[in-house]
Amino acid sequence: MVPLGMVLSRLFAQVDQKQLEKRTFLSVPGYDPKEKFEFGVITSFAYPIENSGLTDSYMMVFTY
Repeated sequence: MVPLGMVLSRLFAQVDQKQLEKRTFLSVPGYDPKEKFEFGVITSFAYPIENSGLTDSYMMVFTY
């Protein structure tokens, strides 16, 4: 078993990092260069959790 910290360190070493000050549209390697994706914005949504035994159970997800 490999420690999670080691896996994340290796992963982040392979990621091109870019500081964003505001909402930015960028092309992403592996996709059509003409297609731009939005970065620098926090998005949230909720997945309903079925059979949790609780009323109105949701898992919140945030991306940025």
